[in-house]
Amino acid sequence: ATARQILNANAVTALAAMAIIIPLAAGVFDLSFAYTMTLSGVVVVKLILGGTGPVQAIIIAMLVAVGVGVVNAVIVVVAKIDAFIGTLATGSLILALVTMVTGGTSMSGAEMTGPFAKVGQAQVGGLTLPNIYVVVIAGAIAKSAASIRLTPALATAPCTLATIGASMAASSRSASSMASSNA
Repeated sequence: ATARQILNANAVTALAAMAIIIPLAAGVFDLSFAYTMTLSGVVVVKLILGGTGPVQAIIIAMLVAVGVGVVNAVIVVVAKIDAFIGTLATGSLILALVTMVTGGTSMSGAEMTGPFAKVGQAQVGGLTLPNIYVVVIAGAIAKSAASIRLTPALATAPCTLATIGASMAASSRSASSMASSNA
């Protein structure tokens, strides 16, 4: 039981760590990945609270994360701004946007339980779904790393599956726990 508890407790952290592997392998730093995770989570929660279905909300959040990745790629590759500086700036702007949208407070509601909570809480063999995401994403990263040569153009986007998976899993976990504590 202890090994399962450790895996379940650290799956989101593992996903976040995998999100920065690709840029680091290409020799660039992406300091905006955590902010992108937060923004993706805020987008999902705002959409679900506004009546959008969980699947549609997750897809839209993924597109937002891809957009951030494209912006970072343009800043680093096209504008030739150092990745450390460029992604720090992007992250700061994302943080300001998230603070503006949320007012610096947690968002919760009964809508966050049910299907969306299952994204981070459902279990398979005693392990939460984020552990399955870790295995799938690690496999995808290993397969793609073996077949492509990483360059800053390919690696600056913080919108990897790992970033998105970690964001959705963390959002669904926190939303589920907030909803249960508010009940």
